[in-house]
Amino acid sequence: MRLMRDLKDRALGLAARRWLNSRYLQGIGTITAFTVDSTRRHVDAEIALRGEQEPVRVSLAYAIATRGRQTEVSLTSFESSRAWLTEAALRLVVKPGLTVPLPRTVADLVKRAGL
Repeated sequence: MRLMRDLKDRALGLAARRWLNSRYLQGIGTITAFTVDSTRRHVDAEIALRGEQEPVRVSLAYAIATRGRQTEVSLTSFESSRAWLTEAALRLVVKPGLTVPLPRTVADLVKRAGL
């Protein structure tokens, strides 16, 4: 069972990395590593940002909820290798409980993976 979960997590991580790079990071940087642990609902990522000498490391926990026909993701914790980024994410995203609606294709993948 663990092997299947690991394979699902790798596939989800690859899909999420590609989606985030193409949707949000064009011209800003590239996610170079993205690891999902769906059992813990945790992500570790490394992002190479334009103009930065060192990559930014991010560690976060997430929650997934479906409201009606819309699937959304929210962050429940956030840490990074940049103190200012951690504080901004906590103040602007985590504490207010902001959610991001997932595109139908991503939501379908999340549902099929049993997340």
